[in-house]
Amino acid sequence: MDVAGAVPPEWAERLPRAAASYLRLRSVLETTAVSAIVVIPLALLAPDRWSSGAVAAVIVCALGFLAVDLFLVIPRRLQFTRFTIRRNSLELWRGVVVRSHTIIPRDMVMNIELRQGPVTRMLGLSTLRISTVTDVQAFGPIDEVAAGELRRRFDAGATRGEGRTS
Repeated sequence: MDVAGAVPPEWAERLPRAAASYLRLRSVLETTAVSAIVVIPLALLAPDRWSSGAVAAVIVCALGFLAVDLFLVIPRRLQFTRFTIRRNSLELWRGVVVRSHTIIPRDMVMNIELRQGPVTRMLGLSTLRISTVTDVQAFGPIDEVAAGELRRRFDAGATRGEGRTS
């Protein structure tokens, strides 16, 4: 049985196609870095015990984790992550195993931070960090246009007195 509203509706916006490229590249880089962090110290500390079989085992494990991430986790994340910018709120749906439906009312938002690293900037994406009185929600990466629209709507409400109160 699903929690009411935890399954994203079909009409809600999905993460953009470029988000898949970003998530795949990030996965490859993280897997490579973790593998290097495991292999290099072991090879330097115990070169006589560190055989080609052990190196092969680490590489096979890394490729297995990478395959699961690229072909199972990332596609499901893209399928089950959605958002909607409403007049007075932002709704987020996330999760495959543990599903969540978050509604962030505009008057609870204290700050919206748009983050872009070199890769997300190159792909035209931004990651949102939305600070409320009680929590910080990170979401994305989403298209720069959608991120800008969200910021404009929430800032416009705050300047008209419809949003935050000081």
